[in-house]
Amino acid sequence: MKRTLMIFSALIAPTIAFSQEGARPISLDEAVSMARKNSPSMIQARGTIRTNASALRVAKWAYFPLNSLQFGYSSSTGGGASIDNEGFLRTRPASDWSFGQSFGGASLTLWDGGTKLGNIKIADANVDVGEINEISQSYTIAQQVKSQYYTILQQKETEANALKTLEQNQFLMGLARARVRAGTANVIDTLNTLATINGTQITILNARNAQANASAQLTRLTAADFPVTAILSDTSDPPPLGMSDADLMALAEVGPPVKTSSAQLRVAELQEKNSKATYWPQVTAGANYSRSNQDKRYDFGAGKMGYSWSFNLGANFKIFDGFARENQILSAKIRTDNAEASLREAKLTARQNMTQQLNTLHTAEETMRIQRFTIVVSEEQLRIANARYENGVGLYQDVLNAQNSLNSARAALTNARVSARNARAQIETLIGRDLK
Repeated sequence: MKRTLMIFSALIAPTIAFSQEGARPISLDEAVSMARKNSPSMIQARGTIRTNASALRVAKWAYFPLNSLQFGYSSSTGGGASIDNEGFLRTRPASDWSFGQSFGGASLTLWDGGTKLGNIKIADANVDVGEINEISQSYTIAQQVKSQYYTILQQKETEANALKTLEQNQFLMGLARARVRAGTANVIDTLNTLATINGTQITILNARNAQANASAQLTRLTAADFPVTAILSDTSDPPPLGMSDADLMALAEVGPPVKTSSAQLRVAELQEKNSKATYWPQVTAGANYSRSNQDKRYDFGAGKMGYSWSFNLGANFKIFDGFARENQILSAKIRTDNAEASLREAKLTARQNMTQQLNTLHTAEETMRIQRFTIVVSEEQLRIANARYENGVGLYQDVLNAQNSLNSARAALTNARVSARNARAQIETLIGRDLK
């Protein structure tokens, strides 16, 4: 029997140890920081902010009258030959060089029904949308990282609990074999213990495999150049909340998801208002200036030049366009209605999610408190069952029941701990700030 156990342990131990080899432990804060820096969604969010800021600058400069100012330079000369009425080829000498310079395109829209001002407000609102989206993406990425990080911690705890169980099973195997030799127990006790040891070894394998898989996902999320994993010392209970449920609910109602919908509604309202500017006439002004001269030499027009200039005022009013304006206004109104519905749904969803996460967190915290007490009781039950079985007055089934009770309590504590951690991460995503 002992030889069988030794062979089984020798075969499975290298497989268990190989999966985590080379992974570098990093802290949770470091993992979140790396993911926020390298995540494609974060890079896209920062790029959106830059794009929107550039669009705002363009919208503001639309008021500058020289946006389309151009400078032109030209020079030309020519000659040739032609056939006269008598059929003779007559050459035409080369003409003097003609030089021209033009400064044109200066224009300004004096009145456009508020379109330019509306474009500035829309661009500014889009900047707000981009900044809020960056915050939202930041905490979404953090939640994804924490989920994998907490999974690693959960599986580390599962592995540690299984190793304790394995140690208990090996101790029980020694007791069972001693009692079998003494004739006070049946060989079925040793076989049952061996089966339990095999099951515990599989639990260890699965836990380490889950750690390796979560570490691989953590490495991807952080975009690290090397395999990373969680720090074992981070397997502590999450701290209690520093805010009341009412405070957290109020923060959720103005959190990033709600703010994003609110900013998008603001953009839709401005676009709807701007769409009505087409009912107003457009008043424009423009100016041009040019000059030119001629010279036998190519001197880039260095001599005196004649010049001309022009200034114009114009107005344009669209009387009818086949209901295109009305269609544009209707589309803008529908976008506003949709944005209002989205904002209402975002607020309701935020309340629902916050309620669910707070309930999950409070349940997990209470479960941890109960299971810690249950573990103390179960450990004492197992100690008594071991002692009774060792002295020949207890049953093997009593030991097995006590051990299963302790295993269940440890697993429940581990699951409650990771549930509390994940609930806190979800709450941080809802309110857009870290919980202390």
